[in-house]
Amino acid sequence: MKLLRAYLCGLLILAIPSFLIHLHQSGRIFRQFAFVKSDATHLGHITTPDQILSPSKSLIISTPPAISIPAAISFPAAISTQTAILTPTGKKATQFLRVPSVDELCTNPAINDELSGIYSTFQWKSSKHLPRMLTEDQTLMMHEFLHSVMKAFCDLKIEWMIYYGSLLGAYISHDALPWDDDLDIILEEKALNLLASHDQNGTLSARYNISYVVTSGLHKLYWSSGKTIEPYSWAWPFMDIIAYDMTSKTDFSNIDRTKGHRFKAQVDWVYPLHMRPFGPVVSQLSLHVKGLQFGEDVYHFIREKKFTL
Repeated sequence: MKLLRAYLCGLLILAIPSFLIHLHQSGRIFRQFAFVKSDATHLGHITTPDQILSPSKSLIISTPPAISIPAAISFPAAISTQTAILTPTGKKATQFLRVPSVDELCTNPAINDELSGIYSTFQWKSSKHLPRMLTEDQTLMMHEFLHSVMKAFCDLKIEWMIYYGSLLGAYISHDALPWDDDLDIILEEKALNLLASHDQNGTLSARYNISYVVTSGLHKLYWSSGKTIEPYSWAWPFMDIIAYDMTSKTDFSNIDRTKGHRFKAQVDWVYPLHMRPFGPVVSQLSLHVKGLQFGEDVYHFIREKKFTL
C-alpha cells in the first residue's frame, strides 16, 4: 500500500504542470472568442464588401491571434453576401466568415481562392490500406480540369451540380473517393445540345481545352490535350454527364437512356444549391445530399432517428 500511495503521489505531482498549462491555454482561447463576440456586438453592424468599419475613439481594439477554421464545412445557400471587416489601426483589416452565394462561382473570379483560404485544408494523402487511384499530380490535373469545365459552364450559362460518386466523395471527405478516377455531374437537358454545338465549332477546345463526346448514349467531357484511353474515343481526365429534367414544380429526375442511374426526387431536395469544397475546388451540389444518395425511405428514416451520416 505504501508503494501504491507513493506511486499515485508521484503521478499527481507530474500531472500538475500539464494541468496548469491546459488551464492557461483554455483561458487564452476563451479570451479570443470573447473578444470577437464583444467587439462585433459593440460595433453593431456588418459592412458590405466596399465598406470599412472604424471603431470609436473611446474603443481600443487589439488584433486577436489567428484562429484556425476546420475544413469540414458545407457552404449553405446564401443568406447574405456581406463581409464583416474590422479596422483597429486603419491599415490592417480582419476579414470574418461570410455566407457566399453559388452565383459567385460565376460572378466573383476570386471566390475559389477566398473560400479555399478560409475553409479548405486540402492535402493529398494515400494509404496502403486504402490507396488512391490517382497520384498527387493526377489529382492536381483533375482539379484543373474541373476548374476549366466550371469556367465553360459559367460562360455558357449552364446550370450543373456534382452528383453520384463525386457527390458522395464531397459529402464524406470534401474530395473524390480514393477509388474514383473520374468526375460525375448532372446538368440541364438543353445544355447537351449547347455543348455539342460548341464542341463542333471548336470553341470548347480552343477556349477551355475540353471536348465533348457521346458514345452508346453516354455523354462525357474530357481534357482535349489529355492521353486517349484506349480503346475509347475520349481522354483522361474526363467526367460523366447525365442530364436532368424538371418534370413538374415538385419533381426532379434524370434522363438516363441506359436506365442504370435513373432517379426521381423532390425539387426541394435539390434547391437551393449549396457550395462545398471538392479538394481545393469550391463546387456546387444539391441541398439534401442524404435524400438523393439513399432515397426517400432511408432519408425519412434517418430524419426520424436523428442519425448523422
